[in-house]
Amino acid sequence: MVAKTVAIYTFFDDILKSMSYKEPKTRKVTDAEVATVILIAAMYFGGNIETSIHFVRSTGLMPDMLSKSRFNRRMHCTGELLAELFFHTGEAVKSLNISHTYAIDSFPAAVCHNIRIRRNRMLKDEAYRGYCASKRCYFYGFKVHIVVTADGIPVEYTFRRQRS
Repeated sequence: MVAKTVAIYTFFDDILKSMSYKEPKTRKVTDAEVATVILIAAMYFGGNIETSIHFVRSTGLMPDMLSKSRFNRRMHCTGELLAELFFHTGEAVKSLNISHTYAIDSFPAAVCHNIRIRRNRMLKDEAYRGYCASKRCYFYGFKVHIVVTADGIPVEYTFRRQRS
């Protein structure tokens, strides 16, 4: 798992360099390291960021890794960069995918339970109400559409409201 972590970090770092991305020189932890910890958490630790941070610290891969609180603040500040990084990574994976076999899936990303729709402060429109036929349930939020390779590697995604 250590070798894969190093490969992921190198890949993200190369993509950021190809994007001509400049970071402030005062940072001890790069955005490539933040993206690597997020992906490691998703791949190996069920999305648990704290366990992923502990892993990279204990193995000595990233001994200066941020605390959980500071990491969360940094992750939320770099949201657009992470989305762009995901896009470029998806393009690279698509160009390397030999089989050209993809699968498309969609699922609801509910913002709140139906009972709390009136109290919701994030979204204030009927266009966010939707029905998921496969789950036989109504939801309030977005519908996520994702394209993955035959190996299950995501390469594209979109969010959309139910009604326009």
